[in-house]
Amino acid sequence: MSCLARTQSQKKITLLCARLSLAMYRAQLPRDTWQMFHALAPGLLASYNWTEDFQQFAMDFRPNANYDTLPGVGACMFDNYTRRVNYKSKATTESSGYRLDMTNSCSMAVPRHCANAQFDAMAVGKCLLPCPTPVLHACIPLAFPERIFIVNCAADNPLVPRISMAGFISLFLRNNQRIIANQNARFARYLRNAQDMHNRPTTRPTWKAHMTYHPPMFGLLQCKYDHVEEELQRMRNFHKRDQIVFIGGDGLSIMRVNALISQDPVKYLESKPVVVPVQGESPHGIFHILHSCLLYTSPSPRDS
Repeated sequence: MSCLARTQSQKKITLLCARLSLAMYRAQLPRDTWQMFHALAPGLLASYNWTEDFQQFAMDFRPNANYDTLPGVGACMFDNYTRRVNYKSKATTESSGYRLDMTNSCSMAVPRHCANAQFDAMAVGKCLLPCPTPVLHACIPLAFPERIFIVNCAADNPLVPRISMAGFISLFLRNNQRIIANQNARFARYLRNAQDMHNRPTTRPTWKAHMTYHPPMFGLLQCKYDHVEEELQRMRNFHKRDQIVFIGGDGLSIMRVNALISQDPVKYLESKPVVVPVQGESPHGIFHILHSCLLYTSPSPRDS
């Protein structure tokens, strides 16, 4: 019936054909195989160009996250990937294969319940603007009730508080007492729970992360600082409207991000968006799954 509908009209396409075409586009069906199926059964697969155009068109109508997001805060994860394409046991002058290097990234909408009810990322971003002089100093509790932030109030407008950047940055320093205490408590807790490490949780998550996948950054890995710097700049461009962006990755990438921040703190900590590195297995494990099928690599290496 689907082939009959396509035969009757070039402008009509069945939902079955559209859905199967998108599924094959996601699975990166080789172009030669795609063209063969489209020629033999046009009701089975639409043309590759139509599917690609439709996928780009549909991105503008993608629903937003189904949970309350945290305004002004973004999260971006990245990891590198390398594969050999068209390598054979016997290399010739016509075909010897090549190595494909890339770094993939994706962004996540941060849930509102991950922050304190009094947290305001926009207020944090105000300290990134040029500060008028002279200033008056005051102390008020903000996002963390037990923590006192140093706040600068402009003398000409004392009713508008501005968070001190030094007070905000101090929350992420390695010698911060709260961070040290949390690391010690977390290590002790994980050590006690090591015997239950392989037990699956019985509770289901209350929300599903809303992910946005970015185009691959070809030719960039994480073995060089200039590569990571370029990747960091691109990820910050993805979050231009955010005040704070959490960057997640494995140990190597976060080590280089920390080094770049220490070399140029004005660029990464005193201009929007502020970069907060996050290291953990969660972002790294996600990319192990993504790399297994290269969901958003285009063009596909198998096309050649």
